[in-house]
Formats: sequence, C-alpha cells, structure tokens
Amino acid sequence: MNQSHFHWLLVDAGFRDEKELAAFFEVTEKTVRNWKKQRPPKAVRFCLELMSGRLDCLGNPWRGFRLTPEAIESPDGDFIYAHEVRAIGYVYQAAGIERARLCTMLHNTTPIQQRGRRLKSDESDTRISERKSHST
Repeated sequence: MNQSHFHWLLVDAGFRDEKELAAFFEVTEKTVRNWKKQRPPKAVRFCLELMSGRLDCLGNPWRGFRLTPEAIESPDGDFIYAHEVRAIGYVYQAAGIERARLCTMLHNTTPIQQRGRRLKSDESDTRISERKSHST
C-alpha cells in the first residue's frame, strides 16, 4: 500500500487528517505517519476499508461489494436493502427451500475458503447432517 492509497483510504473512511485518525485508533500521529510510509497493521487496513464501505477485505466472494448507508451494492449494481435481508428466511420458508441444503449445494459449486482450505463435498455434508442431528 503506497502513501497515496493510504491517504485516500483515510479520506474515504471519513477522516479529515492524520490527527483525527490517530485519535480514533488511540495511537500517536507519528504512528499514523509510519503507517503511511510502511504498511498499516492488517486490522487498521480492514477497519478503514469497512468504514469506507468496501467489503473486499472480507475475501474473494465479497470483491466489488460496497456498503452504503441504505444498502449493500453488488459489483453488478444491484442493491440489497436491510428489509430484504430480514425477509430471506420467510422467502425460503414460503418457497419450501431448506437453507442448509441450499448452502451445501452452493458451497459445492463455488470456491468458498474456510480457514485457508476448501472443504471436501462429503465433509460439508457430514457437518450439516451433524448439526441437524444435534438440533433435533
């Protein structure tokens, strides 16, 4: 991360200057200047990205997604609003979709990383069936 990128990340996250950023993270202004010259800690970078509305730091599945005050914007320009997220469970129920089965199906068709490795398809099926047996 170069100085220019760090500066714009700071601005996009809503900070006016280094002093304000230092106060927020409870560090000295010298520390912030060091972050500009070198790389800031990963947690600081993630926090600034999230505060600026970018979700890229959450991993490949979230690349290009943005948070706005009203919604989540997809890379394709679609918006998902809070009331839609709250309604997902009801939509699944009305459509007769078992969420666990759907998630397993989607997991087996997309490269979702879990703790740095991919689950084998039989491993994910086992975990879901274990959860079902514990909940009944």
